[in-house]
Amino acid sequence: MACDMGKRKRGKVSNPQHLIIFPEAIADLIRLREFIHVHNPNAAARAAKCIREAINKLPEQAFLGIPVADIDNPDLRDWFVSFGQGEVVIEFLKKTSLRKIGAKSGLLQ
Repeated sequence: MACDMGKRKRGKVSNPQHLIIFPEAIADLIRLREFIHVHNPNAAARAAKCIREAINKLPEQAFLGIPVADIDNPDLRDWFVSFGQGEVVIEFLKKTSLRKIGAKSGLLQ
């Protein structure tokens, strides 16, 4: 299983930013991991690793994802991360001194 985190070059942020993951996002990620685990424990572990790696890139990457449609705020972004046959949408708000993320669906350890 490969993680697809996009093919475009990404700009580096000179000063890595803080990352806050909302409790609701963590709950979503855990729920998805548990759902996959019931069907395939190995796939759940691989997907969790892929998503963790993607999330860990957020503080260092300036322009991940795309602006959220129908929202007039270019700092609110969706980043589609594929793993195996699945995909998670990481929704985050990038700020100069702080980045907050949420997940529409996903998983963590």
